Amino acid sequence: MTPPADSSAAPVDPQLFPRAGTAPESLVTLDVRVGHPDGDTPDAAAAAKVLQGLVNRRGAEKLYLYNSCSDITHQIGGAEWEVQRDWLRALPQLESLPTTELVRHRHRDGGLRRLLEVYGDTVTGVVVWDPRRRGKVAMATFGAAVTIASQREAVPVSPELLDELRGWGIDLPVIEDLRDHGFRSDHEVVEWSVREYWATSDTTLNVVFSLGLDGWQGIQEWADNWWSNDVFNEGPIDYAVAVNGFCFNLDMVDGYDDHALLDLLSRYPAGRTAILGWVPTHPVVYGFAEMPQCLNLTSSYVIGVNGFSNLSVFASYPPTARTPGAGRSIPIGERDTVIALIATDGDALHCVYRGMFSAFSQRRDDTFGATPITWTISPALAELAPPLFDYFDRQLPEGSDFAAAWANKIQTPYDSDLQTAVDDVYARSVRAGIRTLWTVHSGEESQLLPAHPWDGLIIGYADSREEARLSAANPVVPVIGTWSFGANEVEETADGLRALSATADGPLFLVVNLGAEFDEAADFSRRASELRALLENDPRRSYHFLGAADLFATYTSYVAALESTSGARA
Repeated sequence: MTPPADSSAAPVDPQLFPRAGTAPESLVTLDVRVGHPDGDTPDAAAAAKVLQGLVNRRGAEKLYLYNSCSDITHQIGGAEWEVQRDWLRALPQLESLPTTELVRHRHRDGGLRRLLEVYGDTVTGVVVWDPRRRGKVAMATFGAAVTIASQREAVPVSPELLDELRGWGIDLPVIEDLRDHGFRSDHEVVEWSVREYWATSDTTLNVVFSLGLDGWQGIQEWADNWWSNDVFNEGPIDYAVAVNGFCFNLDMVDGYDDHALLDLLSRYPAGRTAILGWVPTHPVVYGFAEMPQCLNLTSSYVIGVNGFSNLSVFASYPPTARTPGAGRSIPIGERDTVIALIATDGDALHCVYRGMFSAFSQRRDDTFGATPITWTISPALAELAPPLFDYFDRQLPEGSDFAAAWANKIQTPYDSDLQTAVDDVYARSVRAGIRTLWTVHSGEESQLLPAHPWDGLIIGYADSREEARLSAANPVVPVIGTWSFGANEVEETADGLRALSATADGPLFLVVNLGAEFDEAADFSRRASELRALLENDPRRSYHFLGAADLFATYTSYVAALESTSGARA
């Protein structure tokens, strides 16, 4: 049964994740070979992605790159899996397109060289970024160079890469050399870039682009070993260029960085602004690893895209719209334990791109779909990469489902214009056909989420242990926390569930964490089947495994039956 249209869903803001030009009619491909000894360096790969964005915003022949980025913080790179080739094979919108493959030169940075030979006549010059690491100048001037190159139809290069280009006989003029400014810090770079180039970016967009990595690396000597000194988050670059967005790169360690970031965000509407790409923020030193403290009490949020690629191709398709289906309840008794197994971290789009795609494709086995799993997924994927979202929708096994994953920010009722942000994430989720929400950190009342009739809210990243209940703010919305047992190994999870069930004086409704949608996601179906087998012969309890939507429907029906019985007795 399909639920009626939801009148509380606001219109989706088209300027948050806008389309990147027209959908492709043909593809030109090239292997950048990031992660291979003879491949392109991070400098060259980043320059290639800027050139890709310039090419792809011009027309329907799209440049599609293989091995164009690596997710170094999660140990996923081009050398491990040429995932972009598998996308072409798996996604019918792309697989059927006429395709021409360019052959790279067989030396370091040979991919960029080939691209400049083919498309160099459309490039006006180069923007040179400053490689000095002191004050994080290198990472910040790289971000500024991408913004400038996008606006000037140029390519960003390091001084070393500039010499390399000239050695190939490619003598493009220098449009801007950021070394000439003598920048002393990353926040100084960002403040200058905002003054000089924000107004000539597309200021109607409600998204900004961070080109830094997230902060899970340990810190020594005030984070001087930070990966973002030398490696950039290439993921959003081609899309940012294709839509002429504003790019930056800030290492958040003090109040000056706070000021620079908040000054930039103040130019965008409250409640309607996202940062695409992690903002480097060091654990212990200054805030959560992926989202700086200064965004607390604002409604701006962060969506991670490490390891992303070809967004300027994927985002040129119209957004996916699905009709939400209703959850199905099952009859239960007093000795039943009802479980939804959840795969977390779907708010980080790089997890969906690689880890979840691996589970659905190359590492899929006969256990896939045998036990329902709820896969968390960002509703933004339905706009940023509709062909990939459609793939997951087609491959989703019967009984399994999606839960919308909102970004990792802790929300409070005091956040500026939070209600607008809540309205927007609900509208995007419903358009993507998802009516169950997983919130990473916060409680449901603090986020104003129950203002909308979600089928259910899953609270907490991994082990919040919130008992099933109806929301205090909106009694039609059920709320259930997450449960983890030890390191989420199958045997200890089974032991934990038996011990918990043994203390229950009625049915239990639990959301049990399988883990994050990184490479380990390929083992989730096997682990789910093993867990189910370990619990199926328990003489004291009956265990039922459902998708989250069906779990919430079952809980809602159970509560309604209790209320009906109680009312009849009264």
